[in-house]
This record gives sequence, structure tokens and C-alpha cells, in this order.
Amino acid sequence: MKPAVRRRPPEHCPRSSGCSVAICPLDPEQAKRVSLPGEPRCELGKARRTRIAAEFPELLPERGLSATEFARWLDWETMPEGEKRRRLETLKAARLRSHVGRSSTDSEGDTTDPGQDSAPRVSASQAVGEEP
Repeated sequence: MKPAVRRRPPEHCPRSSGCSVAICPLDPEQAKRVSLPGEPRCELGKARRTRIAAEFPELLPERGLSATEFARWLDWETMPEGEKRRRLETLKAARLRSHVGRSSTDSEGDTTDPGQDSAPRVSASQAVGEEP
């Protein structure tokens, strides 16, 4: 009886039979590969690639990530905890601003919500009679 042959990581990719990328994130030798400008890149989602790569930790130290994704992951993993918290807070604030920024501003600077009547919102200071 022959021993079972374990498939290589790229063979676990659902797109492997028709794939033509020069650098496959599931290739244990991806660091040795070269890609020319304009060549196709892997389009398999990162979550799926990392699930496949988790089955081959000894072969895929890059965890199924592209070179850029791996470099960014490594930067994050080696970053001091205080810097991580600062960056997460910055992102959180930016998301809040982008959510709030979905309202429009009229010519006088008053804010109105899209989809509601065009009456300007009144600030708390205006509501009690103070000048803005």
C-alpha cells in the first residue's frame, strides 16, 4: 500500500485549476517568484487563503498572505500596544466622522439631513438664544 500523498497548499485553492497568477500566496516558495507589472494577482479572498494556509503552518510562514499583506500584519504584530490603541482610536474617530459627514451643509453652514425637510438644524446654543 502506497503512503497517502499530501497535496500542496496551492492545490487546495478552489481556483487552482484555472489560475495563472505568477505569485500565489499559497505557494511555499512565493518569495522566490517574480511578477511583472500588469500580471494578474490572486483574487481569492484573504479569509479563504488564511484558512487554507492554517493547514500548512510549517510550509506557509506568510500565512497565505500576499507579501504586502504579510508586511502590514508583521508591522501590526510588532507594534507597541500603546501605538495600536492610538491607531484604533484614530480609525474609530474617522469612522464616526464619515458617518456624521453624510449630512449636507447649506450655504450658511447649517447642517441638514438628506431625505428630511430642508430646514436647518438648530444647535443647542441657538436653541437657548445664544449666538453661535
